[in-house]
Amino acid sequence: MADPDSAGNTPHPPTRRDAGTSAGPTRRDAGTSVRPPTRTRARKAALDILFESDLRGLATGATLADRQSDASAGGTAVRDYTAQLVAGVQQERTRIDDLLSTYTEGWTVDRMAAVDRNILRLAVWELIAAPDVPDAVVIAEAVGLAASLSTDASPAFVNGVLARIREAVPRGPAQPPTLS
Repeated sequence: MADPDSAGNTPHPPTRRDAGTSAGPTRRDAGTSVRPPTRTRARKAALDILFESDLRGLATGATLADRQSDASAGGTAVRDYTAQLVAGVQQERTRIDDLLSTYTEGWTVDRMAAVDRNILRLAVWELIAAPDVPDAVVIAEAVGLAASLSTDASPAFVNGVLARIREAVPRGPAQPPTLS
């Protein structure tokens, strides 16, 4: 048993509630932020490329090639998973848009908000062609992107569409897209 202090109080062992309160600054206290996981950042970068292509009316492959050439000229490098996502969506775009048309009630793909449309394209590609990524992760990441980048109604919309597609469409074998 611990020795009592000068006031006669017996110190107690630290509890979970006490943990981290006086041991020094935590990572958050030190002013540093925790970076999202690599694949989360890759998905966001892929979304940026798809969204830019969509808004500018450019071929997705052209926008990816521009980003890759910017990287070789000293800009930010395009992650491998980003390139894989963009190339996969590009190669499976017709199938993905057909699935979106089938499983969205009352919406055409063209009528969706551009950010929602491209979030869904990314997630559908992962659901049908990336068996190494659990369905729950794909859906959670897509809902997170919708929550941070789109309207208040978008997360529920994205979640509902992806849940219907996940239930109805079996995953195919992993076939990495051809990067051009």
